Amino acid sequence: MLATWLASVLLITGLVSTTSEGKDERYTYSQMCIVERKLTVLHGFDCREQVAVAKWRNSVNASGWTFLEVETQSKYEPELQAYAAGVLSREVLHYHIQNTAEDYCKNFTQYCKRMNEFVGQNQDYIKEKLASTPRDDTYWSAVNRTYHQLTGLIDGYENRSITPGITYEMHPIL
Repeated sequence: MLATWLASVLLITGLVSTTSEGKDERYTYSQMCIVERKLTVLHGFDCREQVAVAKWRNSVNASGWTFLEVETQSKYEPELQAYAAGVLSREVLHYHIQNTAEDYCKNFTQYCKRMNEFVGQNQDYIKEKLASTPRDDTYWSAVNRTYHQLTGLIDGYENRSITPGITYEMHPIL
């Protein structure tokens, strides 16, 4: 009797874990592809000119973790790879921003004003350095790719049109 009850509980728990929010057992795939010479996000795993692919599994309620893996294709420019990786990270990022940063400045207006001024000055410096430093500079090319990825994150989070490049706007992601 106890064995039957235990088996029933395990079966029901297994069924619930496959369908409950935050207990995914399978990955969800998204990819950035070039379709008719235009960057496009496709769900699933099937395109001829794939720039990047992301696989995501939300298991935070089962294991405490959300899993995201992003791969890019080296035949594309590094900045495009970074931007595509950023856009494809939006699924995980959306939850994170909602939970941690969206209302961060709500009760800290003076602190956030000073922080935004500091970050704004830093952004101006980075913008100037990226414009004046040769593309083959190891450090600044890494900063360039990082900013392309951040822009992709912001564009993906805001559900904007896909436009590779860099934005220096203030955003909760920063």
